[in-house]
Amino acid sequence: MYLLQIRWVVKSANALIKRWEFLDRTMPTSQVPYIADYIKKACFISNKYFPPLSTGGSQTTCIERDRWEKGWRDLNTRM
Repeated sequence: MYLLQIRWVVKSANALIKRWEFLDRTMPTSQVPYIADYIKKACFISNKYFPPLSTGGSQTTCIERDRWEKGWRDLNTRM
């Protein structure tokens, strides 16, 4: 269950990046050296002008921290 929660966050972040038409398609190999710069700029603009994925309220933060700690405890007991 916990891994699915992390996967949701990653997929949501990827969706924000793919909102940009240029980053939503396959790029030519000549652009490989610049991809990190493009992603950084798209993320900067998204963080500045679009709503966040999480509001980060104090109650939400406590719940997320508890889930994170429980997930690590569960993972460590399985190994």
